[in-house]
Amino acid sequence: MQLFSGKADGFRFGETHYQWRRPRSHGLLKQLFEMYFKEELVMSYTWEDFERDYAREHLHLLSPKEVVEQFSPKDVLEQFSPKDVLEQFSPKEMLEQLSPEVIEKYLAKLKKP
Repeated sequence: MQLFSGKADGFRFGETHYQWRRPRSHGLLKQLFEMYFKEELVMSYTWEDFERDYAREHLHLLSPKEVVEQFSPKDVLEQFSPKDVLEQFSPKEMLEQLSPEVIEKYLAKLKKP
């Protein structure tokens, strides 16, 4: 099958003469062909490489919520500085997350010279 030939001439012949039977497969393989011809893609390009590149090129089709849901809260928050994260909350919202004992202990620490 020339379409999957490791030789450039065979690959070109296969690409121009192959009769597509499944339109869905055609889109995937056509994208690979275009990358191969445009960028002279090396044949060591793996499925993992393709999946990563495909996701990158189509990420805009997902909402931010759909993207963030793929990660744990810890992984998401590690991408931001504590300052950036805390700026999203009012002082009241932050203090409501702390016990009165923790707040009092911190205030006492601030009062010490």
